[in-house]
Amino acid sequence: MSDPPHANPRSDATRNRLLRAGAELFATRGFRSTTIRAICTRARANLAAVNYHFRDKDGLYRAVLKDSLSRAFEKYPPTWGLGPDPTPDDRLRAWIRAFFYRLLDDAPDAFHGPLLAREMASPTPALAGLVEGVLRPVIEILHDILRDLLGPGIPPVARNAVVASVAGQVLFYRHCRPVIERLNPEIRYSREDLERWSEHVARFCLAGIASLRAQGDR
Repeated sequence: MSDPPHANPRSDATRNRLLRAGAELFATRGFRSTTIRAICTRARANLAAVNYHFRDKDGLYRAVLKDSLSRAFEKYPPTWGLGPDPTPDDRLRAWIRAFFYRLLDDAPDAFHGPLLAREMASPTPALAGLVEGVLRPVIEILHDILRDLLGPGIPPVARNAVVASVAGQVLFYRHCRPVIERLNPEIRYSREDLERWSEHVARFCLAGIASLRAQGDR
């Protein structure tokens, strides 16, 4: 089968190497401390290739974020592992578990977690697009789950607090990892750890949600 019109396998390979090298360096050094020259050296590409494919460093960074996030959500969607006709409890467990894995996946090509952590800690102009294009939709899924779990007696401001609590408990394990590992040397951030933590957070949240719902139903 012939290549589609305008396809250039060599150009595509260069673009992919730039995305991979950019993801590695932006994830470890951050946007501001990463140079285009360093990315091109790692990608075995010339400087003009960045201009050709992405226009500039900012364009490359946005493309890296989009590519890394797409890979993470394809691998661990918010409905990850759900069967047919899931209960609201099941949906919350799946949302929490998928969030843990997106943030803490240690596969060689998993850069979503460190990229997101760096962007939250030191925002760039790409943050607005990240929030509207990626974070808001996944948070809306959580809102939808919590509407079912909390019931109509809980006002939106209280539901917002629950959203922050659920997401914050997962983010804690990402942002505080250096401290957690020093306080608990036995922790390896293994798959077993992620499974245990996700179930703990889910049970903790469901207990709190049940209490809030009981108060709202009075």
